[in-house]
Amino acid sequence: VQALEQFAAETGGYYPQLFTTGREKDKMTVDARLGHWCRPDYTILAQVAALRARAGLCPAPDTDHLLARGFATRSGLFLASPYLVDWVLADARWAVPTDRLAAEVLASLSDPAARQFDPAFSTALGLSALARLGRWHPQADAALAELLQAAPAPRPCQPFYSSMNLGWGKLPFWELLSRRLADTGGQLVRVSGEEHGITLYQDSGQLIGPALRVLALAEVAALHRAAHTPLPIVPLAEAPARYRCPTAAAYVAQHALPPYLPQLATSACHV
Repeated sequence: VQALEQFAAETGGYYPQLFTTGREKDKMTVDARLGHWCRPDYTILAQVAALRARAGLCPAPDTDHLLARGFATRSGLFLASPYLVDWVLADARWAVPTDRLAAEVLASLSDPAARQFDPAFSTALGLSALARLGRWHPQADAALAELLQAAPAPRPCQPFYSSMNLGWGKLPFWELLSRRLADTGGQLVRVSGEEHGITLYQDSGQLIGPALRVLALAEVAALHRAAHTPLPIVPLAEAPARYRCPTAAAYVAQHALPPYLPQLATSACHV
């Protein structure tokens, strides 16, 4: 756990990787396309905080403040699901508004307009997050039944993404077409005035999705077997917008990527 401190940012939080503008051993060389990769990552901060707590170590300075301050725009620089973000945060629950987190997850599990992409993966993560928070509400029973009855996903889930600042608006048409055809799994998006190519990484080996489904069922069962009564959740009227995106690419463009760009969602995001 202490070894992770080499990734600590001077302004607080943790970088996803070590980087340089030149060439150095064990460091990523940064260029204009990848500048946003070199920003402290909110979800990595939460993960490190949880690991330090388990190891009996004090949190890094300003951890609680940074996690609470970034909660409203929470996202991971490489996480293509809002539920994956919440699942990570559930392990750092002492430093985030847990009542709000549980209420938003519950609302998303109950909202027909939510979980439009990777629904089984999203449901499993949402239920697991509630179990880790020690929270439950009868509204979540339908989502639990849905997960128990779900058939194998027709396609692998897409938990992660990466993006590059391509500036494709300035590229000649043929070069743009070549880039688009070379990566048939990619998406071209404009986010906060910057033009990015987004690549979604699929769980092609079906390792992550099925494992998380089993984990969620086990954690929910353990929660209901526990001697204490789960804490109640005050339901919200509807799920926040981050859960209602129609595709993973739309979620990335509208919610996951903007906090890591120079302009923090000051302009509309277009897919």
